[in-house]
Amino acid sequence: CPDCTRESRQRTWQAIVQLRQKRADSDGGNKGLLILELAIARNAELRKHILQVQTKKSGFDFYFPSLDKARHFCQYLAKAAPMRTKTSQSLVSEDVKNNTANIKHTVSLDM
Repeated sequence: CPDCTRESRQRTWQAIVQLRQKRADSDGGNKGLLILELAIARNAELRKHILQVQTKKSGFDFYFPSLDKARHFCQYLAKAAPMRTKTSQSLVSEDVKNNTANIKHTVSLDM
């Protein structure tokens, strides 16, 4: 199947969720990110779809095999804390003869 083939090829990702906290809390820390990190740690079903996690200066990047898994992850996080969501996509490659395209999706979550 296409999903199994994609996972066997270095687990390539199709969607990335960029979780960022734009402002610090009144105590000067990243309390909002800590709450979300604990919520993710408690949900094993949600964690099994994450291919890779990278720590950034003001948040995290989560890599997923499909856009559906990334959206499900975003809906779960939106229940835990209020945030703004923005979705974008970029064309990586296309095959005009077969009418297929390889598209990478980016979902930005701002707390």
